[in-house]
Amino acid sequence: MKSLREIAKELNLAPPTVSMCLSEDPGKYRLSPKTVKRVREYAEQHGYVPNRMARQLSRPASPPVGLLISGGISPDKNYNGLRQAMDELRIAGQEFIVQIIPWGKVSEVVAYLKGMRVQDIIYYGVFKDMPPSHVCRFSNDPAIKEDIARLAALLKNDMRLFAIDFEFPIKDDTLLTKNIYRWGVDRRKGMTQLFDVLKKNGKSDIMCDVSSFRLMEELVPDTRRVFRYNNIFDAYLQGHIWAEEFMAARKLLKVDMVILHNDYSCLSFIDGLRNYGLSVPGDVEVIGFDNLELCNYSNPRLTSIEVPGDGVRQALDAILHGKEVKPAHIFDMKVVWRESASISKP
Repeated sequence: MKSLREIAKELNLAPPTVSMCLSEDPGKYRLSPKTVKRVREYAEQHGYVPNRMARQLSRPASPPVGLLISGGISPDKNYNGLRQAMDELRIAGQEFIVQIIPWGKVSEVVAYLKGMRVQDIIYYGVFKDMPPSHVCRFSNDPAIKEDIARLAALLKNDMRLFAIDFEFPIKDDTLLTKNIYRWGVDRRKGMTQLFDVLKKNGKSDIMCDVSSFRLMEELVPDTRRVFRYNNIFDAYLQGHIWAEEFMAARKLLKVDMVILHNDYSCLSFIDGLRNYGLSVPGDVEVIGFDNLELCNYSNPRLTSIEVPGDGVRQALDAILHGKEVKPAHIFDMKVVWRESASISKP
């Protein structure tokens, strides 16, 4: 790749002129549009890319924004929010750094971003605020060990974290820092309400995936009705494994409803049941979580739980425009009823 000085020499221009032509907004300089076009086309032909890190270091008053996305198995919803934030930040001329978080490594990634002078972070993906000692009795694995104390020490008073999909609550709110702003749903409340609605409609024989709903130990005391947590990040494979478990449980239990934490796994689960000659909703009804766009096009169309709220917009307003934002925003879960599961009365 040619350097900026080499490009300037070959085009017979001064290095500052080439630098201005390659800047994000060359229109603010007194440059000929013809010169700007010639420099940009020449730089593109020779694979030249401006040193964005050097440019960032030259603007200490504008630290980059951190964008974190969870590496889970249902990223579509989070990617949409990520794209929205990237577009808004680009329009505002604001630098940003995107990082994918390995499972249970939030504090490590935040420490890295702090070293890059990041002060504001938007986190996409379920953020679980729970002590490292919390263990779900339906699983042999401990819960994700988010080191909340270390995270609090990193944030202190000079960093803010905006958690777009916060999981309210699991057992209780153990948050140790005030610098986390949270948007999400109270899953215990929402799932309790859903179970009440299903019971009113005569659907009380339920099987669930517990990986995202640790409160199920309260709602489903019979452990035979809870799918095992396999720590598999392939949603298609996970759904087929659960279909096998369902068939085994069906020999001993009556099951008329299955609730899974992931829309992709639901579609795979339904596909797995077809291999055994069962149909949805004919033999069993299915409810997913996230209400992704694909729910409208599956066969049958998938009933799913939606997490509402506009946390991305509010977080960006706080970061870019200094608007005040409440520390916690708790929304009601909404069930979007489609053919895979239905009720006659709310």
